[in-house]
Amino acid sequence: MKTTSKSSSKKTKKKVSKKKSSSKKASLKPSKKRIEPKRGKRIAAIDVGSNGIRMVIGEIQKDSGLKAIYSQREAVRLGRDVFRDGYIRESTARKALRAFLKFKKVLTEYGIKNYRAVATSAVRDALNGREFVKYLKELSSLNLEVIDGVKEGKLIHMAITTQIPLMSRMALLIDIGGGSVELTVSHYGKIMAVETFRLGTVRLMNQTDMFFFGSKLRRLESILKKQSPKLRQFLKRHLGQRKDFVMIGTGGNIECLGDLSSILKDKSAESMSFASLKAMVKTLDSMTYDERIKSLGLRTDRADVILPAALALRMVMGLVGAKDILIPHVGLKDGVLIDLARRVN
Repeated sequence: MKTTSKSSSKKTKKKVSKKKSSSKKASLKPSKKRIEPKRGKRIAAIDVGSNGIRMVIGEIQKDSGLKAIYSQREAVRLGRDVFRDGYIRESTARKALRAFLKFKKVLTEYGIKNYRAVATSAVRDALNGREFVKYLKELSSLNLEVIDGVKEGKLIHMAITTQIPLMSRMALLIDIGGGSVELTVSHYGKIMAVETFRLGTVRLMNQTDMFFFGSKLRRLESILKKQSPKLRQFLKRHLGQRKDFVMIGTGGNIECLGDLSSILKDKSAESMSFASLKAMVKTLDSMTYDERIKSLGLRTDRADVILPAALALRMVMGLVGAKDILIPHVGLKDGVLIDLARRVN
């Protein structure tokens, strides 16, 4: 075995101690250069709906793809004006502008230049829809695009495919919004048919206010019954007697129903049975608006429209004989974001 002399070991110790002291001294010097964590390109999507305005910001990451990093919702009910009076009132337009100015500030803070804002049923139907879009553009500098129901359905389908594999199955997609209900039939990942029905929750609420007889439940059921032949015709034409399909629901209303079902039944919020939905209708109908807020924790602009949403969903599930519905917790804004990410890349 090789031995080391005392003198050589002392020299080695001295060398090591010099290295230690020099490294320690170097680490104490403050760095003048600010080190920023690496991040991907950031983009944003804005959904101007009939019952609210939503924004989501996503980051395109090389390793993990698109990731949502921020979301915001503003309670602006455009549908209340449009489905009652036919146009957007000035006071409501100002609320929408305040929401857009908030979004613009966030976009600036995040350094976002690539964004897409879309408007659906309420702005589509508004007599002053074009003027509303121009008003927001002039005062917020943000562009707003009005899309039709078919494009809306396609974007929602795009969002769903990121959460639920559709390539090996047939699917019936339902999106319940404030102004309309979109039904989409997907055949092994490809859209076969999309149709818009004027059965949105805010629209239904406005229609029930025109009647002065019967309970709200009975009035809603009466309105939905008049629309059922159109729904039945669409479903028969594109599904026929088939039962080998999966039903998938999107939109804040369906997500809320799924969350309530999971709390009351102690199950996952990712799906809901038809039996649970029917029980939910009875529970919601037995409660007042204030009780839904206090006991169920619903937002003020959700507590009044949740019953119409539950009834519309019950009708469609009943027509096709669906026992369950999957709830992926994605929607139009997510589809807009995904579509934008593909364009940017």
